[in-house]
Amino acid sequence: MKKNIKSFSIISGLALIAAVPFLTSSSGSAPTGMTGSPSDGSNCTACHSSFTAESISGVISTDIPQDGYVAGETYNITISGTEESGFVRYGFSLTAENLAGSKVGTFTAGTNSVVSGNHIGHKPAITSSSPSWNFTWTAPSSGNGNITFYGAFVQGNGVGNSGDKVKLSSVSFDENTSTSLRTISQDEFDVYSSGNTLYLKNKGEAVVNQILIYNNMGQVVLKTTEINSSINISQLNEGVYFVTLETNKGYSSHKIIK
Repeated sequence: MKKNIKSFSIISGLALIAAVPFLTSSSGSAPTGMTGSPSDGSNCTACHSSFTAESISGVISTDIPQDGYVAGETYNITISGTEESGFVRYGFSLTAENLAGSKVGTFTAGTNSVVSGNHIGHKPAITSSSPSWNFTWTAPSSGNGNITFYGAFVQGNGVGNSGDKVKLSSVSFDENTSTSLRTISQDEFDVYSSGNTLYLKNKGEAVVNQILIYNNMGQVVLKTTEINSSINISQLNEGVYFVTLETNKGYSSHKIIK
C-alpha cells in the first residue's frame, strides 16, 4: 500500500510540472546573454521558439543627441511599443556594445527592471496593455567610438513559452568627438592612488568640473562633481582604472592602479 502511495505522489508531481510550464520561464527576471548582439550571439528564441525572431524598429528611444554621446554623460532610455494583440505578458533584455563587440557603458535600473552584469532587463515581466520601461545609461570613456544598443523583446501569451513571440531591435550612436571635447595635457595634473584614496593635484589653470573613474571594460564605477585634493575610492576593488577629469578646457585622462 505504501508503494502505491509513493508511485501516485511521483506521478502527480510530474503531472503538475507538465501542467505549469511557466515555472521554468524567465518572467520573474530577464536572463543575460540573450539580446542577439554580436557578443551575445543568442536571443530569447532559445526558450520562446514557436516563431522565428522578427526585427522591428522604434522601440528603443533615448535622449542621446544626434551629434553623438559624450563620454561619461548619463542618458535616459525608454523601451515601449512592444505590445501586440493576443499577448498579455512582456519582457526585454538589452545591452550596449562598441564595434569591437565589447560591452560598454553602465546601466542603472528603473521601475520593473534590473541590471545583471552588462545587461539590463525586466524584473518582473509586465502585464500592462502598454508595456514600457525607463532606465539610464552612462556612456563609457572616450575613444569607444560608435556604440549600438541591442535588445530582445518577448511577447508572452501567458500559457507558457509555447506560442510566444520574440522581436529584435537595435539602434546606434556615434561618439561626439567635437573640438569642444578636446584632450588637454596630462601634465596639468598629478593623479595617483594610495590605498583607498585618489589624490588630485592641479598644476595648471584648468578648472575641474567632474571626475569619472572607469574600469577596464569602459564602465563608469565612480562619478563625482565634488572636487577635492583627495577622494575616497574604498568602494573600488583592486585593479586598473582610468580617471577622466572634465575641465573647462577639455578632458585629461589618467591611468591608476589600486
